Amino acid sequence: MLKKVTLYGELAEKYGKSWSLDVSSPSEAVRALCANNPGFKSFLATSQDRGMGYKVMVGKTYLQNQNEIYDPSGRQDIKIIPVVLGAKKDGLAAILLGAALIYFSGETIS
Repeated sequence: MLKKVTLYGELAEKYGKSWSLDVSSPSEAVRALCANNPGFKSFLATSQDRGMGYKVMVGKTYLQNQNEIYDPSGRQDIKIIPVVLGAKKDGLAAILLGAALIYFSGETIS
């Protein structure tokens, strides 16, 4: 089933804001984005160097920990939102480093 995957901030500017992908979880969404966008994996992997991390939202709920990246998201949309590392806003959501997103998607960092 196709899901709407929305990228925000620097990701949207560089890779496009809205994607319709045949994925069942946030980890599959990241894997599909890596496969369809040359440089996407590298961009995520170096995001910490630019002081950026990411929050992942499924439906209206932010992922609370890294293990939730594997959870099937049903019919809900997936959003990947860049955040400045060290920012205190929305402290309840997990901030994942780009390298962690790649790792949890099953991709390798090269």
